[in-house]
Amino acid sequence: MADIAKLAYRVDSNDLEKANRELDKNTKAAGKTTKATEKLERQAHKLGKVWGTVAGVLGTAAAAPQVALVHSADSATTWTDSCRSGLAAAAPTAATCAPIASTG
Repeated sequence: MADIAKLAYRVDSNDLEKANRELDKNTKAAGKTTKATEKLERQAHKLGKVWGTVAGVLGTAAAAPQVALVHSADSATTWTDSCRSGLAAAAPTAATCAPIASTG
């Protein structure tokens, strides 16, 4: 008589199937993230152009006040430095360290 053997096996692939589903979800999420990043990059580029235009317009209109502000800051620094020098050499007089009148 012929010997006939029957072998059966079963593999539990539930974890593998679950892992594949999770990888598919990650792939979809990565695609969405890529699209969102590209959109953000386009919007940032547009915003940069707008801010460049705004800065150009405001820069022209605001140049005079900015120059006056820098001049005032320089005057205040000079005044402070002269007071410090006066203090180091001798007590400054009230006229030396009198507050600077506003020019604007």
